[in-house]
Amino acid sequence: MTRAWHGDWYERVKQRVKQRGFDTATAFVDSQPTTSLLVLADELGKDDVAASQLEKILIDEAEDSGTIARCAKSLLVRELHEELPEGWRTEWDEATWFQVSKAYGAWAAALGERYEQSYRRVWDVFIDTMPIPAGWLPAGPDDPILVEAFKHWNAPNHDAT
Repeated sequence: MTRAWHGDWYERVKQRVKQRGFDTATAFVDSQPTTSLLVLADELGKDDVAASQLEKILIDEAEDSGTIARCAKSLLVRELHEELPEGWRTEWDEATWFQVSKAYGAWAAALGERYEQSYRRVWDVFIDTMPIPAGWLPAGPDDPILVEAFKHWNAPNHDAT
């Protein structure tokens, strides 16, 4: 077992973020919008910070600030970059579907049941109706394709930005 879960991990991660000059974990990850949370967690502490800890803090910050849709976009950007490093495909074979399914599964797991209706709605629009060009990968949460898909987020009591 790693040392990541010992002690007050929540405070440790937040302190590491501040040591790097950022007020919030959100600001820290926003500085590298396409980098995986695993890599970012390693930057904060290879032996004692886990990606899932960083993810939890990001979601907490987003819920506190009413920016969960933006957080969801940011997490989706990272998953797409991780699973489709060469970009969106025009030909969908079994391997491509598997990669896309992995991205969706990790994204959905991060957001949890609370946001299930919203992320399912966005994903359905994203996969079924969005005209996504070959090679596309979002540069960040403000990517026009994501912004359009997230018009369907519609989570109660949260913004859609």
